[in-house]
Amino acid sequence: MCICPPVRLSVCLYVCPSGFTPMCKEVEPSAVMAMLNDLYSRYDQMLDEYGVFKVETIGDCYFVAGGLIQEDEDGMTAVRDNQTDPLHAQKVFEFARVSLSVLGV
Repeated sequence: MCICPPVRLSVCLYVCPSGFTPMCKEVEPSAVMAMLNDLYSRYDQMLDEYGVFKVETIGDCYFVAGGLIQEDEDGMTAVRDNQTDPLHAQKVFEFARVSLSVLGV
């Protein structure tokens, strides 16, 4: 039994700060949490602009996907039906590019 419609094409991106684990040994836990909160809040603000969907944060990793969501006829976010967004890979790539600048890379 399929509960959700199949997604033909999607692109996933995992953004993980380089050197995070060694940093955690040197920095106070409250400072680490404040840094992650600031970083991920900035990423959250970029989601709509780049048309990607935040799947989850997994520890220090921020997980987004393109090609999964669309706006339905009422203007609400919905799981993409059988239509493919031809720009989904480009949107994820642009999000990745900008996320590197947010990280200071």
